[in-house]
Amino acid sequence: TLFRSPVAAEYLTLADRELERVSHIAQQTLGFYRDTASIGKVDLRETLNDVLRVFDSKLRYKSVATDVVCDRELQIEALGGEVRQVFANLISNAIDASPNHGSIKIHAKTVCKCGESFAQVTFADQGCGIPEHLKKSIFNPFFTTKTDVGTGLGLWVTKGLVEKHGGRIAFR
Repeated sequence: TLFRSPVAAEYLTLADRELERVSHIAQQTLGFYRDTASIGKVDLRETLNDVLRVFDSKLRYKSVATDVVCDRELQIEALGGEVRQVFANLISNAIDASPNHGSIKIHAKTVCKCGESFAQVTFADQGCGIPEHLKKSIFNPFFTTKTDVGTGLGLWVTKGLVEKHGGRIAFR
């Protein structure tokens, strides 16, 4: 008999979902896969919390604190796996940019523009920033400021997924 605690079962379920998401994105990016998933309601608070749990050990390793403020019941119509990919890329970049004992703030809220409601999710870290001369390149494929890790595809993929869902991504 295999004994599993409820916490272990939760982590196994989360790991399974993450492996499924990574496989989906890899296959889609390589052109081997036609997306048959349907767009549905995605709870942004739940999705952010799930993705942060995936990065829990990386956050603890660098002693980086997170502060998540999210409007109650903030939902968007999207493909859930792609929203998770966007959040995972942005959180991973924020952790990499953060100094030890730093913090990452994530705020998600509803904003109204021209009579329409939109979800706005902001990620803020305490990193040193991006030099002015590199800012125009950050969403280009294979561009990276990291020397030891990364492929330079994270923000490029993120931008594509956000725009696919009718959104936009910016940084400052």
